Amino acid sequence: MNFRSMNFGGGGTFLSSLQVCLSPCNEQKICYNSDMKYHKQLSKKGFTLAEVLITLGIVGVVAAITLPSISAKIQKNMLVEQLKTFYSSFTNAINLYMYKGGYEDFSQTIFADSSVSFEDKKEHFISEVLEKNLQGKRTNVTITEDCLKGDKRCFTYSFDYVTSKGSLIKFEKSMWNSLFTIYFDTNGTKGPNRVGLDTFRFYFYNSPVPKQAYEKFNDYDCPQCGDSCVTTQNSLTGYGCWARIMREGWKINY
Repeated sequence: MNFRSMNFGGGGTFLSSLQVCLSPCNEQKICYNSDMKYHKQLSKKGFTLAEVLITLGIVGVVAAITLPSISAKIQKNMLVEQLKTFYSSFTNAINLYMYKGGYEDFSQTIFADSSVSFEDKKEHFISEVLEKNLQGKRTNVTITEDCLKGDKRCFTYSFDYVTSKGSLIKFEKSMWNSLFTIYFDTNGTKGPNRVGLDTFRFYFYNSPVPKQAYEKFNDYDCPQCGDSCVTTQNSLTGYGCWARIMREGWKINY
């Protein structure tokens, strides 16, 4: 029997080439002309090469715009965590030193004694404060810190101590009427080695609590930070931005 011209009451002509039948008519093994027309329309739907390339181009542009900001945010979060870790361990070492010595404030320590040389004070700080209370070792690592935007006076530091977490510490002479100054880089040589991001200064007066810049300001004040954390003509500006980071909920908002 020839099925090519066989008509059915349901409408349409039975097709002899069952291989071309698609679901759902493929399940019934019977297709009508109207069904094949519908399947042909479906087979035409899809993306052209041009459409795919345009879509990929749009995705590429969006990624190029958003990825740098995401990367910068991730880096800042990492730097903040490193600062928090250093601040906690360093201030803990200071407090242990004060407790063991029975000191109420630094006025009772060798650091307030003007008859003691700077080198002796430095040795005392490294041996009695750091080596006994903060895991790490002595070092002589030298780093040239990257300037903030607009600051042309960068400094090269030779650090005295490296912690077990990789932070670098340098004991320095008094500045801004402090008893002594601490330079530190929270992540050592890893970078960015930039003032206000991973490089800061602690100033110690009579109180064992680190200050920034001026004795009359408490440790959460940062009068010279502001926008100067990113643009400055004063090489001292930016070192105290750790106080701003703390004040703003441990976030770098500059």
